[in-house]
Amino acid sequence: MLDAEEAKARLEAIRDLEWRQAATSRVGKLKRRWRGASVLLELPHGLDVERRADLDRRRLELAALLDGLSERERATVLGALHPQLGLALARWWEAAAAQPYQTGWTRRGFRAPDHPGLTRTARLLALDRLLVATGPFDRNPLWIASWAGHLGGAHFGPLLAAEIDAGGEEGEAILATLFAAARGEAEVATMGRHVIVALLRCGRPEAWELVVRLLVAAQREEGLRQSILEAADEGRPAAFDLVLGAVVEHDLLRFAAAVRAAGVWLGLAADVGDIPLLRERVDLLRACRLDPRACAEALACGDGLRAYTALCAIAQRNVVEALAAADGCAGALEPGVRAAAARFFAASGLSGGAGSW
Repeated sequence: MLDAEEAKARLEAIRDLEWRQAATSRVGKLKRRWRGASVLLELPHGLDVERRADLDRRRLELAALLDGLSERERATVLGALHPQLGLALARWWEAAAAQPYQTGWTRRGFRAPDHPGLTRTARLLALDRLLVATGPFDRNPLWIASWAGHLGGAHFGPLLAAEIDAGGEEGEAILATLFAAARGEAEVATMGRHVIVALLRCGRPEAWELVVRLLVAAQREEGLRQSILEAADEGRPAAFDLVLGAVVEHDLLRFAAAVRAAGVWLGLAADVGDIPLLRERVDLLRACRLDPRACAEALACGDGLRAYTALCAIAQRNVVEALAAADGCAGALEPGVRAAAARFFAASGLSGGAGSW
């Protein structure tokens, strides 16, 4: 396995410190209406409030433009920023529109697959990180899969997942590289959050199953367990269901990392003293995700916590559908159910009920 010093030396040997200038030149040769992509090359440091607001406005305008382009057109624009990653970035940009729209420590794994505008800010932030990390290296996605761990790879997972889903020889090679990294068998690629995220976000069940095997076998590796569980609700819905099944079947809530993760999934302030309650809630979350009848029963039973858990389960697939259900809960006779609706509206971060969306 490649050691850190050698990896650093090999990266420094190919790093292009002038990549922004080259990218700016390429963007200037695009169609006039696409040249706004240069906003992604502008550095926000030192801007006053007015200029920063203008920068943010132009960035959101570019995001809306990218959403309206075909994959080929989007690849042309993003290829001007990074020639070898243009198509990969175009695929990732579209796939990421259906991912959870919230970021930060208080995020929930809520999705709005039919409302790409909700994810534009998060996607722009992720695109910034990808360009900063990959811009100096004129290399393709397979190279990224091998070297992501040496480039501070936490944010590469979604990009690699999109390439796996694109299929073909490169997609298969990327998947094989990540499998080897997860098993500790790769010469260059290293295990890290990017591997976990890529495997959980791609559409390959064998990838999800590998992550679940790692989770169950983690034992005293609390860091690995935490990385998997924190990324679980950002993975494919079916992958998250598989992880939830492992948490329930192997009683993983006896570990602190699982308690913390469950608190994020459910929007609860949880600690080890709440394990019995958390077990009940995680069981219900799993049931509501797998069975619409269980979800309907939880919404109608008159119990506020059960109703709130059901709303979270719905929102993890489609927050607009959950807002509609919450509108119904807001008119319930039981004060606890009305409180659950209010709590869910706040957790969603969206103003208004389902009618607003």
